[in-house]
Amino acid sequence: MNRDDTLANTFRTDFFPESPNCASSDPDLFFPEHKHSTKQIAQAKSICFRCVERVACMDYALKANEKNGIWGGLDEDERKKLRGHHKSLVET
Repeated sequence: MNRDDTLANTFRTDFFPESPNCASSDPDLFFPEHKHSTKQIAQAKSICFRCVERVACMDYALKANEKNGIWGGLDEDERKKLRGHHKSLVET
């Protein structure tokens, strides 16, 4: 088990009051080795989109500045864009 697996399992079970869908999934699914692993990313996102903890997970990832993995249905690039958008709204 690598650091990302441990981190994912900890956050996915300790920070959310209800059991997130990913808790019963392979953690590696949410941490694709390549950004272009479109099938794997789509599969992870489909699990997130059906999850009752999606918003809490996304909120955590944005606040913690998670740089890796799929969190709350968003990949690294999507979170980066969202953070940039939020930052520009705060600055105006």
